[in-house]
Amino acid sequence: MADQNTEQVKEPRKPGELSTNRPAPPVETDSAAAPVPDPAAGKPAKKSAKE
Repeated sequence: MADQNTEQVKEPRKPGELSTNRPAPPVETDSAAAPVPDPAAGKPAKKSAKE
């Protein structure tokens, strides 16, 4: 953590990249979680549509 903080202060352009890196991890998790809940959500989703 301290290393990232030092790098951010070292390069003023790093903060911009950090912002992009921040949303990058959540996006990957969404992709990995999307396929998992996709099939499970698809079942309940159909029920909801029928209702």
